[in-house]
Amino acid sequence: SIWFFVSSLNVLDESKRDRLMNKFFLSQIVDDYIQKAYIQAWLRYPGVHVGQNYLGNIKILPYSISEKDDMLHVKSNISKGDVVTDIYIRPFLFLLRRLEAVEGQDAEIIILPSFGVRSGELTLLSSRNVKPVSGLWRWLLRRCILTGRPENKRDLDD
Repeated sequence: SIWFFVSSLNVLDESKRDRLMNKFFLSQIVDDYIQKAYIQAWLRYPGVHVGQNYLGNIKILPYSISEKDDMLHVKSNISKGDVVTDIYIRPFLFLLRRLEAVEGQDAEIIILPSFGVRSGELTLLSSRNVKPVSGLWRWLLRRCILTGRPENKRDLDD
């Protein structure tokens, strides 16, 4: 309460008021920027953030440059122009832990492969040598990945 009283008096002094306002605005901008940068990094390459050996016997590839024909894909229908906006991480990781590798095979998965959106479809997961998953598992996976319109961004470096 003493700090608040002293800060209230500092507002009367123009130079101290400017410094106090500058600290406030910088903290608001920097916090928001760091949060958005972290979210965007996670959405671009979720396989990197989950970790290659998270599932033990199933290798999580960090990203994919081209669509591989021998992989099975879990896809979701989306509206034209929509992008992935967020991922519910804990339920998503819970579902990943339910995947099982085919015995004697090198199992691999790619989360949100880079070939991504095609004609209203979004590829959520690509897998090779992983036992087939149930319809309920696929439905829950679709609920973990949120899509929507991209946010209009303004560059603050102008």
